[in-house]
Amino acid sequence: MTDPGSPLKRPLSASNLIRGLIALVAVLAIGSAFLEGHIGMAIAGLAFVIIAAALGYRTWRARQAP
Repeated sequence: MTDPGSPLKRPLSASNLIRGLIALVAVLAIGSAFLEGHIGMAIAGLAFVIIAAALGYRTWRARQAP
């Protein structure tokens, strides 16, 4: 069953567009770090993105609780 309040179903707004652009730039930076051989920096960037996404999801779930 889908959740109608999911962040993936929100209308496109300026803040959502900015979040998407930040995520895109982060993915490009991590990919270029891997390609340039900066493995430690790429892993640190990947860990940062995963932690930020987990915290964002946790905050969203906390707001959904009655």
